[in-house]
Amino acid sequence: MPPRAPTRVLWLITSLLSTAPSQAAYESDCGFSRLADLLGPAMPNGAGISVASIESGPAYLPQAGSGSFPGSGNFTGRTFTAKSGTSSLSLHAERVGYHLYGPFTSSASGWATMAPGITAIDCYEANSWTDNAFLRPGLTNSAPLTELRSIQNHSWIEYASAATASTYNDFLRRLDFAIHRDGFFCTTAVNNTAGNATPELMASAFNSLSVGLSNGNHSTGPTSSLVDSPGRLKPEIVAPFDATSWATPYVASAAALLRQRAAASTIPNASRPESIKAFLLAGATKSEFPGWSKSATVPLDATFGAGELDIALSDSILSGTRQSPDLPTPRPHAAWGFVSLASGTADFLLDIPPGTFGTELSAFLVWNRTLTDAPGGSFNLTPDLLADFNLALDLLPVSSTPPIAIDQSSSSLYNLEHVWKRNLPAARYRLRISRTPGTSRDCAIAWRLHSAPLLPTLAAAVSGNTVTLTASSLIEGQSCRLDSSPDLLSWSPVHSFIAAASSATYSEPATPGTRYYRLALLPR
Repeated sequence: MPPRAPTRVLWLITSLLSTAPSQAAYESDCGFSRLADLLGPAMPNGAGISVASIESGPAYLPQAGSGSFPGSGNFTGRTFTAKSGTSSLSLHAERVGYHLYGPFTSSASGWATMAPGITAIDCYEANSWTDNAFLRPGLTNSAPLTELRSIQNHSWIEYASAATASTYNDFLRRLDFAIHRDGFFCTTAVNNTAGNATPELMASAFNSLSVGLSNGNHSTGPTSSLVDSPGRLKPEIVAPFDATSWATPYVASAAALLRQRAAASTIPNASRPESIKAFLLAGATKSEFPGWSKSATVPLDATFGAGELDIALSDSILSGTRQSPDLPTPRPHAAWGFVSLASGTADFLLDIPPGTFGTELSAFLVWNRTLTDAPGGSFNLTPDLLADFNLALDLLPVSSTPPIAIDQSSSSLYNLEHVWKRNLPAARYRLRISRTPGTSRDCAIAWRLHSAPLLPTLAAAVSGNTVTLTASSLIEGQSCRLDSSPDLLSWSPVHSFIAAASSATYSEPATPGTRYYRLALLPR
């Protein structure tokens, strides 16, 4: 039987257009300025990275045209390919373009990108892209077309209904399938305005990165019951803009820098979408959000996801190079790994030396959802059982006592896990990947650990025949020792303890003559 003609699916796609200008100085807030100062002439610009930009229609091009045509004006030097036919100018597509591949890197221009070196851009209208221009859904007997571009950006959304749920869920499955098969990185927008629900298209995909706003004025909440694995929180990362249409391509431009750096490094798997996603999420900052929180089974904050984009921190993770698991020596404080695991564990050791403390540790584990073409004559994807990875942070005492659990992430809904802790005492720590047995799956782990000198104070007070020592500005869990000396030359330990709070006291009989005391910070 010959294949049936493809079914055309039409719906209204919400255009996330804002009339307000983007917030100023976002290149500083997102770490771009800091990275440029650090790298100087070696700063990447997206050169060699190509992108696909999908827009709601009917107009969908950043400049009017058809076929493959050169850009002009601010887009001079770029080549556009109109994948969905002739189109007039779309101001929305133009502004998305400025934030993804435009010529400016300073927000003083009004619209800035991190990747002005991108020159090859495929442009799609969303109805066309979800139909035969890329996804090819329904009874076409065909998989999605192969994506030859490095990055896809979706600055549009759509909500499903009971009537469209099956079709839209098929779109999400096809996108996840294509990302895993072709290895491109994909950014998807959530809706604008707090209080809106998470849209099904395209933010509810597993293998893309959904983007919201640092001011929290975007849709939040779990993925709906109309898609696979409902209950996953979106967005996964935020950026300081006034509309998700601009935040999403700006995050995509950050991914372009990481992919360019990864390609230059020639390290295997550094360019994989799982790795790029892990770099971005582990680099995201939370200091902007005092109420940020997660739990052992919910790895993201309900409003701000992993936090705010910081390309400088993400690049430091990539630059820490890929680390092998299960080595007996500690790994760098900013680095990553790529592991294939069917069962068991994979460990990465980190040290916080005596005299310092860990101001913040952020680690993400990311893997792809995989899908299989079910038998039956047409291309109908069935999700494979989602690999159930877990991520734990444990403190390893110097003695042979068991590890001490510090944080864990063990969700069964997500294809990511996250551990995050502040104010860690000096000790050796273990990041442990584990999973329930199953088919071997790849996963990327990325982490950054920041440390600083720990400078507690020690005060002494004498009352009668007793001297009382008070240690302050301690880190809970820090191993400490009090020493005494009659002459500042020979020292003897008088008391060892583990700080249970930010201060601790110790009393002993006062002895005749002068006595000196000091506080030593020890590994645990």
